[in-house]
Amino acid sequence: MVLVSSADFFPQLAELFQASLKGGSGAVTVRTKSIPSAKIGKLLREEAVAAGPTVYLVRAYKNGNNKHKSKLSTAVPAAAHVKFQAELAKLMKAKMKDVTKKQKRHASQN
Repeated sequence: MVLVSSADFFPQLAELFQASLKGGSGAVTVRTKSIPSAKIGKLLREEAVAAGPTVYLVRAYKNGNNKHKSKLSTAVPAAAHVKFQAELAKLMKAKMKDVTKKQKRHASQN
């Protein structure tokens, strides 16, 4: 799992969405979890502890076999969580426009 800053998270997440839309297999999953600041990795620990006692860990990964699975994560302070969620929703809505619905199969009636 790659721990990146909040600013670097969105461009990399957009790349994951693009890879899954360009005929690639797998879907992109995004999860959010609240954890204590002290449990954050070394890269973002100082910022997280200064921001408050808890942070939100956001993980995104592209499903697929182990060879092609891509993972990334970031830690978002509680104060910036609402802004981050709005930006995440905006990105996801933009990428959902490109998804096409599958045709439903109906059982043939004899």
